[in-house]
Amino acid sequence: MTLKQISFPLLLTIKKKEVFTMRTAYIILNIGNKFIKLSLNKLLYISTVKKKEHLLCFVTQNETYYCKGSLKDYEKKSYPSLFRCHRSVIVNLQVIKEIDRTKKRIYFTDEKENNCIVSRRKLSELIVQWKFLAL
Repeated sequence: MTLKQISFPLLLTIKKKEVFTMRTAYIILNIGNKFIKLSLNKLLYISTVKKKEHLLCFVTQNETYYCKGSLKDYEKKSYPSLFRCHRSVIVNLQVIKEIDRTKKRIYFTDEKENNCIVSRRKLSELIVQWKFLAL
């Protein structure tokens, strides 16, 4: 069955099933001598650390974790709710509260303390993906 043969409602139900299985998914972080199991429901975004090579920052509402790796590793894995919105940021579409088109910022909480940037080239694609995930 090719993609052209799939009707839109069937494609939508397939996407919803992927999102449902995503809610129970975890990312395993190797930090020094320990491993941390991080739920994707709690993850806000992943960003690179500017002054250190190959160091990633995993930001949740309450904590921040630093781990070695590259964004390509998490971009290529099959996490449908993760979206690369900038060359240095991958966001979790499930936890986005607001997208500001003029400032090109994504806000995750009502207090707007946790936010990240969006590339102008990826902004429209981000909005489409975010709206589709909300269906």
